[in-house]
Amino acid sequence: TFTNSAVENFRSRIRSFLAMRDLPNGGYHVCTLHSLAHTIVNENPKLAGVESDYALENDPNNQDTLRSVVKSFTTARRDYWLSFLDRDQQRKPNVENLWEDATQNLARNTIRLAKNRQLSPQWLEDQLKGFDIADERVRFLRIGAAIYANYAQALRAGGRMDFDDLIPGALRALKSDAALRDRLARRWPFILEDE
Repeated sequence: TFTNSAVENFRSRIRSFLAMRDLPNGGYHVCTLHSLAHTIVNENPKLAGVESDYALENDPNNQDTLRSVVKSFTTARRDYWLSFLDRDQQRKPNVENLWEDATQNLARNTIRLAKNRQLSPQWLEDQLKGFDIADERVRFLRIGAAIYANYAQALRAGGRMDFDDLIPGALRALKSDAALRDRLARRWPFILEDE
């Protein structure tokens, strides 16, 4: 399921269901989708695209790493970044802080969507080269794509994955190794997803 609270809810309901029928309390495992994906990635991290000693980014929203990458981007490309604000907006108090928060949200959403669709930073940047730079939507997406590339590099450099890497990483591992698929199918003959 998606949330830890739902895990506890399902676990309790299954225990009650089994107890009412005098069945043993065992033979099932309830977890989040990300926990399942993490288990699969741990079976063979290299198949998922990471080293065996990788670390999982502790913060599910990746605030610290993303904030640092956004700050680097807004500093290095300050003129371009500020070009989205007109002169009057730039003079208002706190407008840069608000624009930095908005940039972080833009980056987070771009990264999450790209990872869920299994799009690499390079692929996204290459696709954007063919679009009209005058289009505001393209300009915003270029910011998101550039930060995505820097963010992915920061995670790789630190030997880390984030929560949004887990499911695509598990899929890569499962698609590339029939023996892994068979081993996990024996361990988990049935998987029920709360959707």
